[in-house]
Amino acid sequence: MKMTRQWDGLESGPVLVLAHSLGGSARMWDPLVAELGGRFRVLRYDLPGHTKAGSPWAVDSFTFDDMVAWTAELLEQESVTDALFAGLAAGGAIAVALAAKRADIVRGVILINTPVRQHSRFWLERAAAARESGMDSIAERLTADWFPDGGGDAFIAEIRSLDAAGYAAVCEAVAGLDIASVLPRVEVPAMVVCAVDDESVDPANSDELTVALPKAWIERIASGGHLLPVRFPAMIATLICDGFESTTVRGTPMSAEISREGAQS
Repeated sequence: MKMTRQWDGLESGPVLVLAHSLGGSARMWDPLVAELGGRFRVLRYDLPGHTKAGSPWAVDSFTFDDMVAWTAELLEQESVTDALFAGLAAGGAIAVALAAKRADIVRGVILINTPVRQHSRFWLERAAAARESGMDSIAERLTADWFPDGGGDAFIAEIRSLDAAGYAAVCEAVAGLDIASVLPRVEVPAMVVCAVDDESVDPANSDELTVALPKAWIERIASGGHLLPVRFPAMIATLICDGFESTTVRGTPMSAEISREGAQS
């Protein structure tokens, strides 16, 4: 499976892989790369189904397991081992599923507003809307959900440019997402980042991740919504460095929780 990918930051050094949310693109990580490029060798990629309209690499049928397998294939192609893997929403679910299978590739995960499972009816209806009405209608819905106070024009423009059949396919793939059974098998440290006011992924998912993952801790953000890496990249960068850049990561279950006020970060 051909997926676009991009290296940034250090020419050599610790690798940080970034996987975006459904409806996003690798470009959503621009602010975080600006923060972390001097500390990590950063690899970001576009998830399956997120090709531009008219792309020869468009694919219109696959599963969530395919998304995980194709991500592993991409990392093998890029000779990635022992990497941190940060994912937003569906990107975080991919990080978990990959870590459960390939601890040789992933040494730690950062799970930002990540679901444990999804509501299939919602995503199947969204897939049907994309196939029937195109990406303009989807972009309008996401603008209201993600940018209720305005802004986000560049982000929304990326969504409008996506291949509608590919986007519908990834919605159908995510409709079958349920990573609950693999959580106990994830042996690497896991930082769960949760925006309490996220209306796209219920914060209860983050609580479930923290309890079920053997080496997890949680960072609660009081405000910031679904797109935390876009809105508060400096804060996310600090969390990653504090949690993983030291010689000893916070790799044991922790009961203490950190409450951070996003608007003040």
